[in-house]
Amino acid sequence: MKNKSYVAAIATLLALSPEVNASQVSEQLASTMRYYPSATDSYYKYAPIYSGYYYTSNYRNNYSSWYNPARYTGVTTRTVSTTIDGITITKIYTTVNGRTTVRTVYTPVVTRPVVDIKPVEETPIQPVVDIKPVEEEPTPPVVDIKPVEEKPTPPVADIQPVEEPPAQPVVDIKPVEEIPVQPVVDTTPVVDAPIYDVGPIIIKPTEPVNVRPTPVAINVPNRGIQWNDRSRGYSTTDPNNKANVRLDGAGVTVGVLDSGFKNYLMYDDINKKFGHRAVVIETGRTAPASATHGIQVAEMIGGGNSRNGVAPKATLLLADITKTTSSGTGLSATASIYNDLWYRGARIFNQSYGIPKPLTYFNNNRNSSYYYLRQFDSDVLRFYKDKVKDGGLFVWAAGNNRGDLNPSVQAGLPYYEPSLEKGWISVVAVATRTNEGLGNFEWSNLLPYSQAGVAKNWTVTAMGDYIFNLGGRNIIASGSSFAAPAVTGTAALVKQKYPWMDGNLIKQSILSTATDIGAPGVDDVYGWGLLNVEKAVNGPASFDKRLALADNVTVNIPDGSYEFSNNIDGDAGLVKNGQGELILSGASTFAGDTTLNEGAITINGKQYASKVNVSRSGTLVVNNTTLENGVNNEGTIVNQGYSTINKDYVATAQSTLVSDLGSNLNVKGEVDLNDSTLSLAAVKDGKAQYVTAKGVTINAITSDTAIKGNFAAIETSGLLTATAEKTSENEVTATVSRKNVAEYVTENTSGETMRENVAMALESAFTTLDSQIEGNNGTTAATNETFAQHAAVLQNSIANSNTQGVALDSLSGQIYASAQALTFENAETVNKDLSNRLVMLGKLDNVGETAGVWATGIYGNGTLKEAGFGEGKTNTYAGQLGVDKQISENVILGTAFNYSKAKVSFDRYGGSAKADGIGASLYARVGNKHKTPWYLQGRLGYGSVDSDVERNIILADNNVSTAKINHRDKVLSAYLESGYDFNVGQFALTPFVGLSHDVVRRGAFSETNSQFGLTADKTTYQQTSALVGLRTALSLDVGGVKTTFQGYVNHQQAFKREDLSFKASYTGLQDAKFDVKGIGLAKSKTWVGVGALAELNKNVSLYANYDLKLAKSKGHNNIVTAGIRINF
Repeated sequence: MKNKSYVAAIATLLALSPEVNASQVSEQLASTMRYYPSATDSYYKYAPIYSGYYYTSNYRNNYSSWYNPARYTGVTTRTVSTTIDGITITKIYTTVNGRTTVRTVYTPVVTRPVVDIKPVEETPIQPVVDIKPVEEEPTPPVVDIKPVEEKPTPPVADIQPVEEPPAQPVVDIKPVEEIPVQPVVDTTPVVDAPIYDVGPIIIKPTEPVNVRPTPVAINVPNRGIQWNDRSRGYSTTDPNNKANVRLDGAGVTVGVLDSGFKNYLMYDDINKKFGHRAVVIETGRTAPASATHGIQVAEMIGGGNSRNGVAPKATLLLADITKTTSSGTGLSATASIYNDLWYRGARIFNQSYGIPKPLTYFNNNRNSSYYYLRQFDSDVLRFYKDKVKDGGLFVWAAGNNRGDLNPSVQAGLPYYEPSLEKGWISVVAVATRTNEGLGNFEWSNLLPYSQAGVAKNWTVTAMGDYIFNLGGRNIIASGSSFAAPAVTGTAALVKQKYPWMDGNLIKQSILSTATDIGAPGVDDVYGWGLLNVEKAVNGPASFDKRLALADNVTVNIPDGSYEFSNNIDGDAGLVKNGQGELILSGASTFAGDTTLNEGAITINGKQYASKVNVSRSGTLVVNNTTLENGVNNEGTIVNQGYSTINKDYVATAQSTLVSDLGSNLNVKGEVDLNDSTLSLAAVKDGKAQYVTAKGVTINAITSDTAIKGNFAAIETSGLLTATAEKTSENEVTATVSRKNVAEYVTENTSGETMRENVAMALESAFTTLDSQIEGNNGTTAATNETFAQHAAVLQNSIANSNTQGVALDSLSGQIYASAQALTFENAETVNKDLSNRLVMLGKLDNVGETAGVWATGIYGNGTLKEAGFGEGKTNTYAGQLGVDKQISENVILGTAFNYSKAKVSFDRYGGSAKADGIGASLYARVGNKHKTPWYLQGRLGYGSVDSDVERNIILADNNVSTAKINHRDKVLSAYLESGYDFNVGQFALTPFVGLSHDVVRRGAFSETNSQFGLTADKTTYQQTSALVGLRTALSLDVGGVKTTFQGYVNHQQAFKREDLSFKASYTGLQDAKFDVKGIGLAKSKTWVGVGALAELNKNVSLYANYDLKLAKSKGHNNIVTAGIRINF
């Protein structure tokens, strides 16, 4: 027995001794790795060591052995301990050149007080090999004659070697082996089977616990760790249940404190896995070239090219915190590194490292060598406290010591520092039982590493085994190092969906949605349960005081609308702050009160157990909901559907009850209206409802008891009117009806002609619709049901001052009237060009013996406007080609062809139109400068215009349709002008008079994309005008070229005003006709112009003109022409 104990002690001291060198440590750790060939590549099982955190040389680990899977032959020794009936059985496995022998040591157990929930005040009592427990001081190692003097352990920031605490004897009650590992090259099985589980884990329950009567999911485990939630199954390919999540972490920054990020061997892997999303922070630290641990951890959080990455588009700040001293290499963060990450935007931090000893190994006795604060830098601890208070979240790996009943002191730090619990998560890993089962992810093959213990209230569990591809090779890595970043990635997804959440709310969402495993409820092994990513991103599933660390869960939504879709239970209440909206879609059975201070809470679930207190700035929206514990209303309650309050409803005089059409609020307890306000909305089942002029009557509120008080005021939207009365002591009814649209709009939009015209059109349509509804027993006729639905939307928009103007402007249809003015202007443009051409012919010395051919290019732009209507901007590009001939001494005849492209765009949602026109003209002039001083000239033209119109019809912000139609128009124009030339040398003064007549016949059209689109038949417009003017001309010799400069002014007056209105109806209700008005034609306008004619020789002439039309309050039009004439 003594010899066996001696061998065991030597084996343990070899692993723990401060004097053991790096190569020895490497050899020891290498024996825990196993090589597995596969069809595609090689897989490796990592050593169950998750930390290189440097504190004492007893706990140090060497990177080369930690990160490099390797074959190993030689001498290895390992131990596995378990306790049965108070006796510790220690099995010592020794492998020499491939041959393994097993020795067993039996020792009574002396229990350490590790499960005491209070911090240990004294030095931990160490068990010894003596059958009698030592009660006073830790027993020295069995190989040392003199006891080791205990000295305080320096903090982590000290890079010098430190004095060690007493070495642990071989019979430590905790198994030192983290994962039972099979010998590397042994060809025969180990005599004794490995120990699978030392914790209180139920391995094979007969039936899983059915917590809620919910439908049973597929693949619910019935073997292995007890599975208590039958609403979720387990998948070996998706152990954390994230496959169906559509979030990706975009816009969220995560800080990763680990190692190997500057590993030049891994640059390609880093680029492939993270691309530009990874930012390697300069920390002044560098890990050995073989280090890959941090890359794997980061891949779990946000790897983009494997299924491991939980948040594949999150931004990762990668900080290498490797620390190397003469005693070894490990991981140690500093406050400056943390602060750098924080200032770069990180609010979520992943830490996959820690001391490989449970937190209860330490205590809070300042005089003890095991005092927990000796393990932390004071600046780092201060950072933790400050940033947890500011909303930060720190996620820690719990540890990899299978059999440890508590996590590491880092993961469990809130045990000693309670203020940190708000933003702290410890992650327990479940992993394969043995190396032999490596790669088998079946639920029955999994057991936990270091357990939750006293940290259970901030602990969640996740899968710890994953396949990674590094340097083109596949390996399996195991440990809580990789479980923790799965939780960190989930935190990034929650932050993406709910950007206003602080670390505590993110933590609540993750832990409260975990799948219950192990002992029912929050247990000492798995904490809150197994990570459930899909459920976590839908918000909390419990408002629990253990998570909120207060009586209430406080939700502060600054703006926007966000939904919690999980069922929510728990013993805490809810406090809602901020102007945003919180939607609760599941059953809410949490026991605490709801306090709505600001913004809105919308309850879509059928059940709400919490008592509700609505403050003055709060709005509660209920949709067919049962409120089980009463409501105090100082703000606003919106009732949509048939809702019930099982207890009392008490309103204040400042409060408002908003009731939809067809909804009813039934109160089982007492009702006190207390002179509050009733507001009636034309909405039912979430849809706008059309209200007739006759109106509809509803039961606003009913009660099982007599209703106290009354409503002091009745409110509706502007277009509606309402009354309310108490029809019995248990009931208040209300009647809602609509106002006359034309009268309502005229009162609110004085001087807006276009909007008033629309209002009259709407009233005409609504009056017809009212008659049809009332003739059909108060319901919309089947043929007009769709129109009534859109009319309801429009009715609400008109009633809202913020949307009224947009809706009315977009419905005007003014473009179909106003755009015809552009057609008339184009006819005027052709007239003006030909008039200038005929005047030029009268000035030519030689008009050609046979004929003359000419071509003109035309550009015009201008505006169409009239008070009360939208303004249009016009552009025209045109050209004319003509031929003329002097058929007698005083007569010239000609013909011309024109083509034009015009566009007009109106503001105020008027739309735009494009018009392509072609036409032909006959023109003539009688009289010329050589024979007679008087002249008579004229033009007769015909054209066809093809118009495309596009406009938006806006009934509401979310009800917009685009109307696109085509109509064909015909244009007939006639122009006659006569004048007399007074010539003085090369100067001429010509007064003239004229007469014009234009006819436009617009084609029929129908806007079918909207119920409120317009349908109209063809319409004819015409205008006859007389004009009087004065023209001047001066001929000069410019460089040997005869050049004639001209100028003119004329005023034109129409015999009557043409307003261009027309009859139309709405496409969805064509029985109601109304007038559509727009910008009319100007009755009075003035033209001015200048031009030049250059006779290059007797056969070629060039000319150019600029013409400007001015019309009071109707806009203007600019025309530029240039052309050439060639005589034959």
